Amino acid sequence: MANPQSPKYYKVAMLLFPGADILDFCGPAELLTHVSHSDDYTQPDKAFNISYIAGSEIIPAASQLRVLRDHSLEQARADLNTYDILIIPGGMPDAIMSMIDPPSAELALIRDFIAQPRRAPGQQARVVFSVCTGALLLGAAGAFEGKMATTHHLCVDTLKQICGEHTEVLQRRYVDAGELGNGTRVLSAGGISSGLDATCYLIESLLGLEKVKQATDMAEYERRVVEAR
Repeated sequence: MANPQSPKYYKVAMLLFPGADILDFCGPAELLTHVSHSDDYTQPDKAFNISYIAGSEIIPAASQLRVLRDHSLEQARADLNTYDILIIPGGMPDAIMSMIDPPSAELALIRDFIAQPRRAPGQQARVVFSVCTGALLLGAAGAFEGKMATTHHLCVDTLKQICGEHTEVLQRRYVDAGELGNGTRVLSAGGISSGLDATCYLIESLLGLEKVKQATDMAEYERRVVEAR
């Protein structure tokens, strides 16, 4: 749990692409936005600073929602070492697979993020976090090698085809796969709304249960707790 005398802040990259599912990215963003080091909700001291990263200036997400990016993929890759958390939402399988074969700039960014050198002692460890079919991208990037993972229940077999030879693919609400060799933590959520509970788990692991309650109370969301490992 964080020391109240030295509040922790996290820089988050939210990777977007055409067809990204709305709740996959808006759900985690909503909860993270309500985590504050201030008890005054009218003057928040936000613990998570979210930037939306995409290949084009305006991204057509699912259901015709248009999202304005903060940074291009190129800008994000140039500053990748400054981000603490990378969130990868899902979308329809065809949209996800089109970024895997042939390999896309989005996939390259994920690979670069998980390949960064271990941070110095005392620095915040990195986290890579997939929601729903975003796990297919994370699996293609090699993040689940020798680990456990989950995804939308309709895409469990697809994830097994991508990385199942060296990955235990489970049907769970979320899975904490532990750390890669460079200290980057790997978290995956099941389908769509599972990302909300995985986000609560992430907040608790970084900042403690009190901050989860702060976020869920503000969002009026009832968290579902499951075994993550």
